[in-house]
Amino acid sequence: MKILLLTPIHDDQKHNSNKKIQGVPYYQTQASWIRALEELGHSVNVFIYTESIIIPHNKYIAALMQKFSVTFARVRRITEKYYKCNPENYIRSFLLMKKISVYKPDIIIISGGISHVLSSSFKDDRKTQILLFSGVNPNIASTNLEKELIKNGPIDYVVENDQGYAESWKKIGAKKTIVLPISSVDPKIHIKSNSKKKFDVIFIGSITADRLEKIRHFTSFNFKFWGDVKPGVVMPKDMKKYYGGEAFGKQMLEILQSSKIVLNFQPSDMTTGGNMRTFEIPAVGAFMLVDRVDTSWFKEIKPITFNTIEE
Repeated sequence: MKILLLTPIHDDQKHNSNKKIQGVPYYQTQASWIRALEELGHSVNVFIYTESIIIPHNKYIAALMQKFSVTFARVRRITEKYYKCNPENYIRSFLLMKKISVYKPDIIIISGGISHVLSSSFKDDRKTQILLFSGVNPNIASTNLEKELIKNGPIDYVVENDQGYAESWKKIGAKKTIVLPISSVDPKIHIKSNSKKKFDVIFIGSITADRLEKIRHFTSFNFKFWGDVKPGVVMPKDMKKYYGGEAFGKQMLEILQSSKIVLNFQPSDMTTGGNMRTFEIPAVGAFMLVDRVDTSWFKEIKPITFNTIEE
């Protein structure tokens, strides 16, 4: 089967690794999708929809984006909302239509977060099935383009990692939804290690105000945490000594491998649980302490869950 994968290159991965698969950084989730699909015998072609057309991205722009992350986040939200006003999107749409015409895929998989082409890029061709792999709450995190494609376009399935998110997509107008982990385990990168454990307890993930309050209960242990600090979140002075900065790709996996217990807090709006850490943590041999999890996704291990953290 011929599959065309539309994917972004995440800002944190652009200059994090020289090793790539069809332009996708080796440790980015979509690279694992490519490896898995090819191992199953499918032909996979990639279209990177975040590729800059007019102003090439480089390490200097990436450094500016990191330094002024709040400002860039605001600009990104504006460009996503008014994506039809971006001249780059018209060029990308032309390139995408050309690739679809030449490659003639049986299936198109769109990795969620897309706002970089026009809806007219996807002709209502019943010979090609189109899947949107979302993984977010559509009420607060989907793009205008995605909603337009759902309401008026040719998307056949929305694949989600949470039943509540899937129900929200149905209300928006999705024809069909499928609930799957989306991001699970890649045996080529999620490997158990016999190295000495450096930390008793850690957390890696987006740093929000509620998560900061939860993880401070573990500072009496040999504890450390990493992650991107969300806009508006102020790091308390007493927590700064435990903060290790951002960690992605290979570095993140090495940290997980060197930890005894890894905390996993699902997004507050996720009803059943199923973020990437849910599978990455046990895959590298660490003990996972998780607040919510869909136990039907586990066959050989029994998750231990907790609902509250007491002083």
